[in-house]
Amino acid sequence: MNNIDTSLIARFHPSIDQIDAATWDALRVDANPFVSHAFLHALEDTDCIRAGWGWQAHHLGLYDDNRLVAAAPLYLKGNSHGEFVFDWGWARAWERAGGEYYPKLLNAVPYSPVPGPRLLAGDGERSPILREGLVRAMRTEAMRMGLSSVHANFLLSSELGAFGDDWLARSDVQFHWHNHGYRHFPDFLAALSHKKRKNILRERAQVAASGLLIEWRSGDTLNDHEWERVHALYEATFDAKGNQAVLTAAFFRRLGELGTLAQVALARHEGEIVAIALFLQGDGVLYGRGAADMKGSVAAMVVALEDFVAAHPRHAGRVALLLTSDEEGAAMDGVRRVAETFRARKERIDWCVVGEPSAKKQLGDLIRVGRRGSLSATLTVRGVQGHIAYPKAGTNPIHNLAPALTELINTHWDDGNADFPPTSLQFSNINAGTGANNVIPGILEALFNFRYSTASTESGLKQSTAEILDRYGLDWHVDWHDSGQPFLAPPDGTLRQTVIEVCRQLTGIDPEQSTGGGTSDGRFIAPLGVEVIELGPVNATIHKIDECVSVADLEQLAGLYQAMCARLLG
Repeated sequence: MNNIDTSLIARFHPSIDQIDAATWDALRVDANPFVSHAFLHALEDTDCIRAGWGWQAHHLGLYDDNRLVAAAPLYLKGNSHGEFVFDWGWARAWERAGGEYYPKLLNAVPYSPVPGPRLLAGDGERSPILREGLVRAMRTEAMRMGLSSVHANFLLSSELGAFGDDWLARSDVQFHWHNHGYRHFPDFLAALSHKKRKNILRERAQVAASGLLIEWRSGDTLNDHEWERVHALYEATFDAKGNQAVLTAAFFRRLGELGTLAQVALARHEGEIVAIALFLQGDGVLYGRGAADMKGSVAAMVVALEDFVAAHPRHAGRVALLLTSDEEGAAMDGVRRVAETFRARKERIDWCVVGEPSAKKQLGDLIRVGRRGSLSATLTVRGVQGHIAYPKAGTNPIHNLAPALTELINTHWDDGNADFPPTSLQFSNINAGTGANNVIPGILEALFNFRYSTASTESGLKQSTAEILDRYGLDWHVDWHDSGQPFLAPPDGTLRQTVIEVCRQLTGIDPEQSTGGGTSDGRFIAPLGVEVIELGPVNATIHKIDECVSVADLEQLAGLYQAMCARLLG
């Protein structure tokens, strides 16, 4: 940190309300709501930040001619609670050496492990120097107060450079779920043991049969009784795990006073709220699991249908909104079951729009006009277990499968066609052995999946696989699971052309027409002879810990859905 701006003056504030809210918020580089003035002030003003709980506000502002030009949420910490970073071992070691670890200086957001900006300096040409100035001011303040250390938690990677080489980059461990190339939920299940797969599917079936009613609400629409129930469930969750629920009931009520900042999913059973999920929406961005995939699309569809029916009370045809929770996994009791009911009733559907997050960078830049088929398999190869010192007394299924595995991987299954890429095969898991290094395994299990185009068929892929395995004399068995056949909306289809025209008119974009990606509920509807198109929000953050969607995009998406209904049924 060689850049020094001598015109800057550092000031420290014992409460966030000493800093102008609009000026603070203008320094943020993104819409992360956790560093918003409103959120931090709500924590302080509702008694969530207490010295007795180890939190004392000490916010930093850099001023140039009395004008705030950079800021950082800063706290004097009397312990390490509520940080989601566990440095208790450091504290004990420091104290055994005769020092006092606490208080320390912490640059973070209380009670939140969500990554985001911690050095608020805008995004101008001067911003890098201002961020370095913030770090220098923290260090100077710690030295002035005789503090043991300065910490910055869950900051952006782009902020690391402001700290310099003489800072220690600490790597703690958290358990996060990551999508390691899983193209759909069955891919994830396939990577698990049989017992874990069975348990997950059983639990999902129990939820589906529970009779719960899921309700999406903006925080400003909840009444006091509902907020009390939300807080009670939050408190009970912490109590059940032996932890202290530090967010007060007043804090939850305050969230309800901050407009649409808080969004809440409520699960009701016989009218009573029995479970909740809390989301925060900042500056036009909605954060939360499923915000982009696919709860946002559901919300847009509901609004679109309400507006369409109000504008066209005597519209032609019928419109239905189908919601299920069983797209992934075995997918037996969701849209598949509904499709079977349609077939049994001989009920005809003309068009189906699926709200999958289809866009790449901008709403309307891509629509899904079809999907590849997905064929998963569990291959079992049997050998004879024995001691590795006596290989002739055993039969090693790993060695026996190796040449067949090579041929399966290198086989060219088809060339694809104008609408689909060539069929691909991927092995996702191979497991054999007892865990000992001196035992020839008696059995091997391998999981693989075909993503196939209309240039191949399910039966053809199964037959070709069997021929390859037989060619190498294996003792084998395959359990197949067909997740869905490939489907394609005709190029001149009414729905396909309507969606394209609406996107062009309302977004100014000529959408890419793709058949890529994983599977969707469309695979169950298309075999009924239905034209299926997928249109939804930007998919850049789906399944990530900071999944989010632009509220403006959801509003525009509702307009797209409504315009489609008007053209087709108005």
